[in-house]
Amino acid sequence: MKFALVIHGDPQGDASFRQAFEFARAAIAAGHEIYRVFLYHDAVRLVHPECPVSADLIDDWKRLSSAHDFELTACVSAADRRGISDASGSVREGFVIVGLGQFADCLLNADRTVTFKP
Repeated sequence: MKFALVIHGDPQGDASFRQAFEFARAAIAAGHEIYRVFLYHDAVRLVHPECPVSADLIDDWKRLSSAHDFELTACVSAADRRGISDASGSVREGFVIVGLGQFADCLLNADRTVTFKP
């Protein structure tokens, strides 16, 4: 089964990132696939290099993404509202800013979409 994960919570004060990571790791261990991770609302703060979050959390996501070939994406509209953009160089390596078309693609191509909210 292919899962798309949507994370909404602020990476600084919300457990949704760790919960989503543990879900992804368990799903992969059970033989499932992660299609894409889509950061939305305050979750997009994670892609900014100056976001003061645990380096372990970021490294965990990047390693899992690389090992299992799925994208770590952030909503362009939510990022713009928070001053984060590719043009200004304010995107952490390993993450991609995308439009809602990528989110629609998740809904179309994943078997299940799981949302993690605060």
